[in-house]
Amino acid sequence: MKVQNQAEYAAQLTTICQLSSSWFVRQDNKFYSVDRPTVKLSKSDVESIILYRLAEEFPNIELSNELVRGMFRRIIAERHTNRAESIPVWNGKTSCHPGNPNRMVWERGSVSLNSWSRPAYRELRINAVEYGPLLALADAMFASKREIELLLDWIAWNLQNEHDKPFWAPFLYSSSKGTGKSTLCRIIADLFGRENTATQNNVDQLTGRFNSTVLLSKLVVCEETHLRPGSSQGNTLKANITEEYMLVERKGIEAERLRQCCCFVFTSNHFPTWMETGERRYQVFDVDHDGCAGGKNAKEFGRLAATCRAYYENEENLGKLYNALMCRKPSAHFDAKSLDLTHFRTPTMERLADLADHTIVDQLAEVLNEKGAVVVAQAQVVEIIRNTLGGSTNQTKYLMDDLGWRKRNLKWGGIDHARAIWHRPEVHLDAGKIFGSGYDGVPIADYLEKNSGFPAQELVDDV
Repeated sequence: MKVQNQAEYAAQLTTICQLSSSWFVRQDNKFYSVDRPTVKLSKSDVESIILYRLAEEFPNIELSNELVRGMFRRIIAERHTNRAESIPVWNGKTSCHPGNPNRMVWERGSVSLNSWSRPAYRELRINAVEYGPLLALADAMFASKREIELLLDWIAWNLQNEHDKPFWAPFLYSSSKGTGKSTLCRIIADLFGRENTATQNNVDQLTGRFNSTVLLSKLVVCEETHLRPGSSQGNTLKANITEEYMLVERKGIEAERLRQCCCFVFTSNHFPTWMETGERRYQVFDVDHDGCAGGKNAKEFGRLAATCRAYYENEENLGKLYNALMCRKPSAHFDAKSLDLTHFRTPTMERLADLADHTIVDQLAEVLNEKGAVVVAQAQVVEIIRNTLGGSTNQTKYLMDDLGWRKRNLKWGGIDHARAIWHRPEVHLDAGKIFGSGYDGVPIADYLEKNSGFPAQELVDDV
């Protein structure tokens, strides 16, 4: 259709300028797509992309040379203050702003990118309120109504407060496979939007150095979660769950402190014995049942899971579930910021607490007490933790600190360089000897060979 008059031309120019300028940002004479800001584009690249996309968006508008020249002049070349009709300068930041439909957030004349986008099903404006087969799936998976209510309250709170973050996470555990964990996580991901969800097969990327993709998501689903007790990855997970501001790093770009609003869901086929006593960052749900793979009701449960997947693939049905959760009022005991371990203490959590009472710290204390040790070489501690207790050697310092032992670096045993050695606070070490609490100058090497159970030649340097 040809431009018939100046008014029509102006209207078309405004329309295509506003749309095309919302697709890109610029920085240092390079352009970036808001959907893929890691790839640099030249000016000619951007112009070609815009033309193709406009042809798809407005097949009834004739993109005449005059109209195209006017558009590129307006959005790229001209300097003006009409934000809606100019490709803005990107300040290099990307952050997650749930609930904000704009992909760009203006900050003092430049923009940061919003990694959150509104899920397509919410544009349908469905008015019906209906849980659908989710309740039947939950009944089949969970051991009690209280656990179902807690999980639904958690999902509802996060959808109702999408800009905020909870300080604890559901942990779905089952020793058997095929219990519906992945199906349930898929439904939750659909509610938040697949584009706003990061799904990991383990904790490596979540706890790794370059964690920007994960921490800029709204929902993080971490499957096959399995950690060593006291590991540094466990400490990183705790920070991710509870800290609102984190250092986010991308390859080739200096780490920056950004607000993150992630909520997390963890799954595993391994019982999480790595959790500490009184852990309040996870609520463990045991979702083992007889509908698991190979169970007596496997076929029936398989049909139910398939029904759920097919039902919520329909965006209208997903919209009904979203409305039901948005209308939901959490129970009086629910608190997204603090898990009530007394009210929600399930048999699974009690079992976990019993196991956590006998942590690797307790086991190390038992080994040392059985030996009656007052001095232990670093090599011995590493040997006990790694081979006897099955822990990580990275835990050595933290475990011994927890027990109140003190570390010294000094020369002993005829070796002419200092080596690390641990001692109880009631004794002290000097000139390669032990003093105090019944010891009056006993050589460290003699004591270790007689009392440690290690031959002297095995007392090697630090590991």
